[in-house]
Amino acid sequence: MVWEEPKNIVVARGPQGEFINILDDLDFTKWHRREGLKFINCVHDAHIVDRSGTRFLRHNPKTDEGERCAQERARRGPVAFFKPVLTAWIKSFLKTNGFPVLSPPRGTPRADVMTRSGTRKIAIRLGEC
Repeated sequence: MVWEEPKNIVVARGPQGEFINILDDLDFTKWHRREGLKFINCVHDAHIVDRSGTRFLRHNPKTDEGERCAQERARRGPVAFFKPVLTAWIKSFLKTNGFPVLSPPRGTPRADVMTRSGTRKIAIRLGEC
């Protein structure tokens, strides 16, 4: 699988940490014109924009948060900047499909996400390609 940097941010966290994808019609309907979404990679407030059917999230235009995040993304690079988005998506996918999301034990090589299938533990590590 190859990660391509998205043109627009379309995923956020809800108030309980749930993964929200505004391209999903149910998520869009529930969250359009509401507050409470946060960007996954910078935790600033996320606002839904729908322009002629093109949906995306933006920072509050009355602050400089968007500019600061753009500078941080340029400094860190797309893989490091979007890793929290991929991690959140994997956790959401696991929960939706009935798998528990576990905390990695201390003192072991760090996994980004851990789960269990039966008695077998599965560690997922996201790295650079």
